[in-house]
Amino acid sequence: EGPRLAHLAREWALDRIERTAKDPKTSDAGGGEWFLAYLHAAHRDIYDDIDISDCEILAEKTSVPSITQKVKKYKIGKIAIPSCQDAFETLMEESSKEKDGSIGDISDRSEIMAKIIMDIYMTNLMDFSTV
Repeated sequence: EGPRLAHLAREWALDRIERTAKDPKTSDAGGGEWFLAYLHAAHRDIYDDIDISDCEILAEKTSVPSITQKVKKYKIGKIAIPSCQDAFETLMEESSKEKDGSIGDISDRSEIMAKIIMDIYMTNLMDFSTV
């Protein structure tokens, strides 16, 4: 019974990591925090012009009003967080560009994606370890 349970737990954890890594926005275990962090890094103009007080609801909305222009709305439902695979490839591409003998600078977008990748693995590994 023990090996079977261990196998099932492992499969569950790997499946969950794979699903979350493919679409971090819709599978955000952090209650919209990943989306808010990504919005801050990749779409700062939108982030600065919307109500960010409830990131869980924000991640589920299709559009939100501007706080500075009454008639303007942002279609945040169309903003997706890149898959972890796409983010990792971009991160490797950016960091491979040497500058003065050191690794290349990475963008704010790539930095937050690296943090999201780590968070996906760590939260799922913590869940796995409790089984």
